This record gives sequence, C-alpha cells and structure tokens, in this order.
Amino acid sequence: MEERRSRRQLEQYVGGPLQGELKHLQNETISLKTNYQKLVSDNVNLKNKLSRLENETGSKDELFQFEQKLNDSRDATERHIQQVKTYVDNISQNYSSIINGISSNVANMTQQQDNDREMVGLQACGGFMVKHYIVDSYYSEKMKFSKVINSYGFQNTSALQNDGKFICEKPGLYLFIVTLMSKDSNSRFNIVLHDTAGKFHFLAKVQIAPVYKSSSTIDMYHSGTGSAVIQLNTNDTMYIEPKDIRHTYTNMNCISVMKLR
Repeated sequence: MEERRSRRQLEQYVGGPLQGELKHLQNETISLKTNYQKLVSDNVNLKNKLSRLENETGSKDELFQFEQKLNDSRDATERHIQQVKTYVDNISQNYSSIINGISSNVANMTQQQDNDREMVGLQACGGFMVKHYIVDSYYSEKMKFSKVINSYGFQNTSALQNDGKFICEKPGLYLFIVTLMSKDSNSRFNIVLHDTAGKFHFLAKVQIAPVYKSSSTIDMYHSGTGSAVIQLNTNDTMYIEPKDIRHTYTNMNCISVMKLR
C-alpha cells in the first residue's frame, strides 16, 4: 500500500506540477523561436536598409546606429537563450532528484515489507540451570533450553541451547512466552534483557510456587508462565533467570519466541 501510495504521488506530480513546468518550458521555447525568427527578419531588414543607405547616402552616423541596434538585439537574444537554458537545467535537476528520492523510498518500503513478511520464531524446551559469573562475588543463573522444537529464520540457536541466551539476529518487535515448572517453595523466575549498551532490564517477574507453610505440599509441582513484548536490536540478549529453583521438571520448561514485525 505504501508503494502504491508513493507511485500515485509520483503520477500526480508528473501529471500536475511537472506537466505545468514542461508546458511553461514549451511556451518559452516557442517564444524563443518566434523572437529568433523576428531577429532574423530584423537582421535582414537592417542589412537591406544598410545597403540602401550606403548606396544612397553613405551616412556613417546612421550606419553606426543601425549596427549598434543589430548588436543590442543579438546580445538580448543570447541572454534570453541563456536564461531558458538555465531554467531547463534546473527543471531537469529537480526532476532527477524527485525520481531518485521516490525510487529510494519505494525500495526501502519494499525491503521493509519483505522483512515484515519473513517468518521468525522458535520454540524450545528442556530447560535446566547454568551459572554465569559476572563479577567475583555475583553470579547469574540462566535456564538453557537444549531441545529446539521449531526454528524459523534463525541461523544459530546454540547460545540458547548451551548458555541459555537468546541473541537477537534480526531487529524488530518480539514476543517471549516462558513456562517453568518446579516444586520448590517460593520458586520464581525473571525475564531479563541485556542490551548492547551493557544494561540489564527486568521485563517480567513470575511466581511459580507459593511459599509453603507445611511439609505436606512440598512434592506438589507448580508451573508459572510469563511473557514480554520488547523491541530488540541486533545482538541484544534475552535470558531466563531462575530464583529459588532447585527441583525442576525439565521437559515442562519451555520458551517460545516470535518476531511480530
């Protein structure tokens, strides 16, 4: 639709302002031809009159005046020709700039439409924990999902499978849906963005199991599901950070990622 709108704008410009400018240029060209023909006629008349004067009177003053008029007419015509030429050059440059700009916009919109139509998404399960040391006294646990069920448009899923990190390959708006299962009291997890500027963003905090008040509920598994919608740039990293999870049902831990646009 954007491409058709741009094409309509181009057609409106070609049929409107540009057509008017070309019509004006045509009129100027006709006027120039008329003036040139008149100049040729005047030149012939002046030469004839000059010849008669030379034959009849031989007046040098009149001959000089006629010669001056002839030179003035020639100079005026040359100036007018230069003005028309400059006008035509400006129109040509403006027209070329407009065509190039519209062509560039159409190409960009076509590329954006191709990107929007491309399917990008994955589903992976089998989550278990791996520790990543950030500084000497702090570490971040990540859930890694070793079994990729489906993958569309991704070149490399090994970081998610081995390190628990989803690394953005294609910028855009993404939807993340995560489900973890655990039987541990107060078990929970965070959906975290680590952007290319080095900043951490906690996008969602999800409770899996409540705080148990009696031992009779210890063996009861619970599941928690969280989601996040986030605009990602190339090489932004998303990961799942578990909290107080020691026992987890691996096959029930899954993540789904979809590029919305």
